[in-house]
Amino acid sequence: MRLARYFVVALFASACGTSVITVKRDAGVSMDDGGSTGGGAGGGSANGGGAATGGGAATGGGATGGGGATGGGTAVGGGSATGGGSANGGGSATGGGAATGGGAATGGGSATGGGSATGGGGGTMSGGGDTCAMAPDVTMGGTFMGTTAAPAVDDYGPAAGQGCPAGGLGSGRDVAFAVSPTLTTNYSVTVTPLNGTYDPMVYVQLTCGDVMCLGGTVFNGPGEAETVTFSVPGGLTVYIIVDGENASSGPFSMTLSQ
Repeated sequence: MRLARYFVVALFASACGTSVITVKRDAGVSMDDGGSTGGGAGGGSANGGGAATGGGAATGGGATGGGGATGGGTAVGGGSATGGGSANGGGSATGGGAATGGGAATGGGSATGGGSATGGGGGTMSGGGDTCAMAPDVTMGGTFMGTTAAPAVDDYGPAAGQGCPAGGLGSGRDVAFAVSPTLTTNYSVTVTPLNGTYDPMVYVQLTCGDVMCLGGTVFNGPGEAETVTFSVPGGLTVYIIVDGENASSGPFSMTLSQ
């Protein structure tokens, strides 16, 4: 502990030397190893496991009201958290934390309200490979943004039958996603067009360009979502092809769940 400033008032009560000493600590005292600076609350900062409230910063503890927390702490009200903490109100979380309200989460965390998630988080990613060889792995599921418009090209379009939807021979541009579970897993995929003219066609294939599909749909019309359910044997890779009926194309969101 370190006392920055103090006042000593000595009162000598008798001739025999008995004394009373009062030590007063100034409001600006700083304390380490679990203590607080500036009282801890109301703009102070805390080091070594302490907590700061009202705009303060905490190291090894939590911070409230715009502060920042390091070493597993929690920051609320626009702060940032590092080392597994969580941040609310526009903050950012690093090292497995979670960010809410526009923040960003890195290292397996999750981001809500416009944020981004990196390292396994359940956030939103852009993608879809132009061919199956370029398909991103989406085995863990989630929501994915993409488009079948240029520069995507029309690579696939199986004929109707054997699990494939009607309209394949008149399909438009397409993109692909890969699914590779270690155990046999049932999936549901929903593709939602983001404009009123794109009419998505969705099918799942073990071999891209084959005449057989594990499932497919083109049931609904332009501007309407399409859903396909399918099962993937453990150890195999299958491909979700997001295509377009009647050569239509456009932006979409794809949600894959188990």
